[in-house]
Amino acid sequence: MMGFNTNWIVINTNDFYAGTLLPEVAVIGRQAAECTGTTNITRFKDSSLRLASPAETYHSAGNADPDAATLYLVERENQNLGQVELFQITGTPAAPVLNTANPTTITGPSGWQQPPSPAGQLGTSVTINVVDDRVFSAVVRNGYL
Repeated sequence: MMGFNTNWIVINTNDFYAGTLLPEVAVIGRQAAECTGTTNITRFKDSSLRLASPAETYHSAGNADPDAATLYLVERENQNLGQVELFQITGTPAAPVLNTANPTTITGPSGWQQPPSPAGQLGTSVTINVVDDRVFSAVVRNGYL
């Protein structure tokens, strides 16, 4: 999954090795990547980011909001309570800092349910596992998630 803001392009992957989930967040300085082609990548490996989706961050040109430089990663926390957690990447484009120690928990008005699994596929008896409630697309626009 990929997200961006004025400072970074962020890619989160969930790698599996011998049945173990190994989440990794790659942070790339956006201006250097877009203007010079330089791709200095800072990598963070943190098991608390197992399903985090980096947010695409937009803000108006005149926005003086200091949070515009913060990139948020959104992860579902508790589907029954409708909760998501927000992690942050702060710092400078060349030296990003991933903050996972104290995520912000947001509770929505209601929870959600997983689709039933397994699901059938057209033309085959092989089923697929559809139990997946990751946030695939998160957007922050003018300071609002």
